[in-house]
Amino acid sequence: MLEDEHFGNRMEHVLVRFYAIAGQRGLEWLRSVASIRDDELVHVAFKALICGLDTTNTDPARRRRCAEILPAIRKRLTSSKAVQSQNMIHLIFLLSYQELLVWNNAKAWMMHISGLSAIFQNLGPHAFKGGSERRTLQQGRLFLVSVLGF
Repeated sequence: MLEDEHFGNRMEHVLVRFYAIAGQRGLEWLRSVASIRDDELVHVAFKALICGLDTTNTDPARRRRCAEILPAIRKRLTSSKAVQSQNMIHLIFLLSYQELLVWNNAKAWMMHISGLSAIFQNLGPHAFKGGSERRTLQQGRLFLVSVLGF
């Protein structure tokens, strides 16, 4: 079986679990992120989350995929355009879910959400007028309200 075909089968299995954790709105958001192909880092981060949630993998294998992409995400965060990018929101969300659901590190998850809040504020409301952008904003509000009281 080809790697992408194998991944697709695992993804469908994992999305059932994700739905149980994040609900319908979270699942819709994750499915929209799964369709992003113009940003390789977002796609790789999505695959890392799916592999991390796949309980058929060993714990070290589940965590290794995320650890491998952290340097690239850190590099992007240091770019001057990072806070102006919708895809940066997707990356931080994916990392937050990874921290919360795979690594079980609530403190790191909360730190990601603080950074996410800053990016939402920097982008402003005009950046969330389209359908997929609105889903991202709705997903963000769920996190921000529950964590930061926005």
